[in-house]
Amino acid sequence: MTTPKTLREDSPTDSHPISIWNYQDSTPADTDAINFTTGFPDFSPPKHVSSAFKSLVNNENNNSLIHQYTKQTGHPRLANIVAKLYGTELKRDLNPERNVLVTAGAVHGLFCCIFSLVRPGDEVIIFQPAFKGFSYIVNSCGGVPVYVKLNIVEDDKCKNDTPVTTSDANQKLNDRDLHTTRFEFDEEELKSKFSAKTKLIIVNTPHNPLAKVFTTDELSKISQLCTKHDVLCISDEVYERMVQEPLKHVSIASLPGMWERTLKICSAGKLLSVTGWKLGWCIGPDDLIRKAVTMHIASVHRIATPLQEAVAIALEGEYTGREDPNSYFNSLPREISTKVDQVCEIFLKLGLKPLKPEGSYYVVVNVSNFDFPVKDSSQTKDFQFANWLLNEMKIAVLPVTMFYDIEDRNEINESLVRICCFKRYETIDRARRIIEDWSDTK
Repeated sequence: MTTPKTLREDSPTDSHPISIWNYQDSTPADTDAINFTTGFPDFSPPKHVSSAFKSLVNNENNNSLIHQYTKQTGHPRLANIVAKLYGTELKRDLNPERNVLVTAGAVHGLFCCIFSLVRPGDEVIIFQPAFKGFSYIVNSCGGVPVYVKLNIVEDDKCKNDTPVTTSDANQKLNDRDLHTTRFEFDEEELKSKFSAKTKLIIVNTPHNPLAKVFTTDELSKISQLCTKHDVLCISDEVYERMVQEPLKHVSIASLPGMWERTLKICSAGKLLSVTGWKLGWCIGPDDLIRKAVTMHIASVHRIATPLQEAVAIALEGEYTGREDPNSYFNSLPREISTKVDQVCEIFLKLGLKPLKPEGSYYVVVNVSNFDFPVKDSSQTKDFQFANWLLNEMKIAVLPVTMFYDIEDRNEINESLVRICCFKRYETIDRARRIIEDWSDTK
């Protein structure tokens, strides 16, 4: 039978596996496992967010137009508060109509930005391991991913800015319990990746999956190379509100010479714990935003108006209470810190030493020295451990090798698993009891 030409392997999309999302979606569901794989909470959104949405569904404001089309580039109320909120943080006067584009989530924002800038043969520098959406989108538009490794730097080489956790729960933890490490890129390797074909670099801070926060010094080195080689930057900052003290989130767009060449990607889903709403925004200079708008209109046309209105109401409240230590944005890092500490304690009971996270709501655990029965010796150690933990205790974690695109196994770290800690306290406690019961039998 002749294969229709529309199905022949002549498209960049033919090489795109969706294994990481299949793994996340199917593993916990198939086994009724505790789901530490997926990057979302298992509890309800903050009350002020759900209340805002409820008022719109019930039409409490008597505005029937809120359920109809809104402006293509973003609902005015949302674009206005985004410009106000991020203008304050970037110390820049942002125009809501020219510097903001509301998208169907952060991944759609990445899609619009990458597709509007990258042409076939253009090279895109990506730090690995990385969120798989980066390489999928780059490949889809004919671009060429060029990878720079993030390497583990052990305790004695750590910088002075290694984070310390300050929550009460962490009083039981100390540096002897957790691996005080950083993930760093080699500056010379990064320099070698820039070429005449380099179109842009993608920076992700706080980092998924490694929970790394890029330092100002690291971002400065990246920015100097971008300006030297006239390279654009896409900065994925969806976990920007989830940084462990005393570290601070720094947007590369705020550094000298970078605003003009940077598109910042944000997520309402991550900010407000409503990942199912699929709402985000891009922030950047007028000329780059206009390019992204073209792809946005061609792909989704407009974003759901009620969701934009609800997020706008929530952000307005956060902006008003930005000096309140108990506001949602300001209390979020403390909540995550407490849950991170509790999850770390759980895996310490297995004899593992989690790596001290810097940002996001993930913890990375090194399983290289952990002994357990191996069923498939052809798998990497992280997959072996994840499968063992799932089968033995019905706890699902994510192998970090799924975030690599390098085929050479000598170039990747095969012994790390990622754990999402932003779950109900009951979920974390259930995992603790399972591991304690297992440990008591050994």
